[in-house]
Amino acid sequence: MAGKARVSLATMAAEVDADVDLPLMVGALRARGVDAQAVAWDAPDWAAFDQVVIRSTWDYAPRIEEFLHGPAT
Repeated sequence: MAGKARVSLATMAAEVDADVDLPLMVGALRARGVDAQAVAWDAPDWAAFDQVVIRSTWDYAPRIEEFLHGPAT
């Protein structure tokens, strides 16, 4: 593999800084050579990541179409 794998831990915006488990998970992945970060599911450019772990996307239900297909363009 060329370079580090880029992994996103997908959460909801309100949890990026509030979920006490996310920094532990990010740290554990980084300790294993993974370029990991926690991001809000509706914010990033998903093409920038090799893998996405759906973590705590609790606000997806009222926005199911955006969650499944991305924001409207």
